[in-house]
Amino acid sequence: MVIIFVFSLIIKYNKEEYVYNNIIKSFHNEQTLEEKIQVAFLNELKETSKNDIYAKLTDFKILKVDIIDNVPEAEQNKIIACVTYNVKPAWWAVNTWIAGNGKKQKSWIIEKQAYVKLQYQNNGELLIIDMGTSI
Repeated sequence: MVIIFVFSLIIKYNKEEYVYNNIIKSFHNEQTLEEKIQVAFLNELKETSKNDIYAKLTDFKILKVDIIDNVPEAEQNKIIACVTYNVKPAWWAVNTWIAGNGKKQKSWIIEKQAYVKLQYQNNGELLIIDMGTSI
């Protein structure tokens, strides 16, 4: 009976798709740099959640993006930002989302922070090339 329950949960969470409604949006047509970083971060969350069942999310919220101005000279062609976000993990038995930082609040882990290093791709989109809890 337990195996059927777990399998149905896996199917349920694999069918869910994230939407771009969870990112902070401005009221103009062109995306700001902060919005582009949010989209790149969203794509990273989707990949992580898709590739690791224990990292699966049922919801998330990006709270803010702070662009780091003092980028080392060797990284001048890259963008470094700090993203503050909340996540709602699908699984609590084995949870990798609480590691690093953030606070547990009911079924959420809130105020997590990730430092991301991004680089522009040929199509103009930003891609996260490195991510961690400190610079």
